[in-house]
Amino acid sequence: FRVEPLTARGVAVVVVAYDIAPKGTLDQMIDQVTRSIAFVQRKYPCNEGLYLCGHSAGAHLAAMMLLANWTKHGVTPNLKGFHGTAGFFLVSGIYDLEPIVHTTQNAPLLLTPEDARRNSPQLLLEAALARPSGPACRVLVTVGQHDSPEFHRQSREFF
Repeated sequence: FRVEPLTARGVAVVVVAYDIAPKGTLDQMIDQVTRSIAFVQRKYPCNEGLYLCGHSAGAHLAAMMLLANWTKHGVTPNLKGFHGTAGFFLVSGIYDLEPIVHTTQNAPLLLTPEDARRNSPQLLLEAALARPSGPACRVLVTVGQHDSPEFHRQSREFF
């Protein structure tokens, strides 16, 4: 139901799968998504731009792609696009994992504090030595009206 309105307008849609916890670690999930995007860029090098979309954990994984080391994968995905045809649509994401390390939400993930710091887009952005002078691509950060105050806080701070 999410794909049909896009494909009806001629948009090519790729749904990326990854091993969820406890089968996959967060590091593995991030690597799988990164490799999937690199594959799409190599397969369709003349694309007009990529939009990465995700909800909750998917928004977290998409946000991590803002910070991916693309040279390691030998490709730079077209996240700038032409005429605004690329970007990120993040819905109710988790951008700082440290608050969940000592909660029941961490049971399947088994995150250590180090894992949380290494895989938190908010913390990685704060630690970046240089900020871009302008946005490299469009990033839309949204949160559901009835989501918890923590989702609202994290979305506001990440934006």
